[in-house]
Amino acid sequence: MEDHVWSGDKKRRAISSSDLKMRLDLNKKYQSKDFQSWLRKRLNVKPGEKVLDVGCGNGAQTFFMAEDAGVNGHITSFDISKESIETLKSSTPNYLKDRISAYELDMGDLSEFLKNNYPENSYNLAQSSYALYYSPKRIDVLSEMQNRTKDNGRVSVFTPAPPHGMISFVKQFQEISPPVTDSLFFGEKSLKEIFRKCFWEVEIHYFQSCLRITSADDFQQFYEATTYYDETAAKIIYKNAVSEIREKGFLNFEKCGILLIGSSLRKYANEL
Repeated sequence: MEDHVWSGDKKRRAISSSDLKMRLDLNKKYQSKDFQSWLRKRLNVKPGEKVLDVGCGNGAQTFFMAEDAGVNGHITSFDISKESIETLKSSTPNYLKDRISAYELDMGDLSEFLKNNYPENSYNLAQSSYALYYSPKRIDVLSEMQNRTKDNGRVSVFTPAPPHGMISFVKQFQEISPPVTDSLFFGEKSLKEIFRKCFWEVEIHYFQSCLRITSADDFQQFYEATTYYDETAAKIIYKNAVSEIREKGFLNFEKCGILLIGSSLRKYANEL
């Protein structure tokens, strides 16, 4: 499996807390199905569970997992973005503060960090949503998630999956870089096979929804916050978006993803 490196402006956009917030807010505004509630149901964090949250961003999953884990549970969260971790900490409700530990960390350094700081810790759930594919050390990270999961625990990874309507729309006017294309197919083409080899039990769930964007300004803000934004193509893309919204009253984009949950470990990912 080839790993495409996120660098430069694409890496900045991938880890930007403000761009992430913009994407989350507009997804929430226009998406036909609420992703967080969909994911929450399937992660099914129970009272008292300990969770490893890899690539936590601003805490979109951290907070609901901390609620579900209850007063005896705990969420240990990591993200490469200092800004995102600061946002997570500052926006954590008081009643959840004792249930969450959040750290600025490149997930590629996860193994070393846990070995030095939490050598004895193991978790009921190790999860990563919209994050694992950003790391050039993704397989090592997945192996560490497996290594830190209790015998009866589970490992969960969510990634984008085709079809992706917005990428298809802008692809008419610009090239989509290999890291973005790789992230779109990582779950479907790579993770499914890896999970089946690594775990005796594998759940596969597809998140399928639609974005119905009715505001040209919102479309522009959304596009500018994506990892595939291209300044040289932005003007023509925006012009065509405005034209379609005027003609139809909206822009319709499919937004899909794949969730894999593995349990009963049989092999570590870096042994494959």
